[in-house]
Amino acid sequence: MPKAAVLGSPIAHSKSPLLHAAAYRALGLPWTYERHQVEEHELVSFLAEHAGEFRGLSLTMPLKRAAFSLAEERDDAALATGAVNTLVFGDRLRGHNTDVVGFREGLRAAGVEPGVSTTVIGTGATAQSAAYAMVLDGVTELHLVGRRPAAVEEMRRWLAGFGVTGLAHNWNEPLPHTGVTIATVVAGATDDLVPPEAPGLLFDVIYAPWPTALASSWTEAGGRVLGGADLLVHQAAEQLLLMTRLHGDNRGAIVTAMYEALRNPRFGA
Repeated sequence: MPKAAVLGSPIAHSKSPLLHAAAYRALGLPWTYERHQVEEHELVSFLAEHAGEFRGLSLTMPLKRAAFSLAEERDDAALATGAVNTLVFGDRLRGHNTDVVGFREGLRAAGVEPGVSTTVIGTGATAQSAAYAMVLDGVTELHLVGRRPAAVEEMRRWLAGFGVTGLAHNWNEPLPHTGVTIATVVAGATDDLVPPEAPGLLFDVIYAPWPTALASSWTEAGGRVLGGADLLVHQAAEQLLLMTRLHGDNRGAIVTAMYEALRNPRFGA
């Protein structure tokens, strides 16, 4: 029986097994999906020990950089961001960054037009995935909000390589008014940030606890909000398509099944 798994540390909280299993049932696929606690220094030995066992692996923190190094082939999103969150086994070990697709599909499902003005909060791997998603959607400048000026400057230099201008903003100032704001930092980090007047759409990658303080204040100010569950579903749908090699026409059924699983009382168990 074909199987896949999610690796990371910590991993007990991961909703990936719930999402993938729900999609397998909906599509009638005889696949299974597991979770395994794996530290960064254990990834090489895990892959050796389980050689030939999995069709694909989902990677969460702290494994995305290590997985990038181990992949024999990498998609454009992985190459641009230096991070791999999906490994697919075949003739060669292929690495993908499906977070980029997750951001693009989540925004597209919310009716956001390509090229909309955007703010990215954060400077880590997820922020790079969000920024690269917007680069692919045609933005020419990105507003950047980070706690460390040096990290923001590094993001600006990285964006310049794609012909995109990064506009730096101080962390303690009210957030700039843009059509989309993507918050990529850990839970609690944005609690004191102030939404702009007449805010656009907030895409906050946190899914627990939800809503975040920023999401609540954003809604109160009249803005729309997407949450971490939206990113989780859309990036997981892309992972499933890559691992099973199903046609993209199945994406709608996969996404529907995954959202239904999140509404199930087992979500969060």
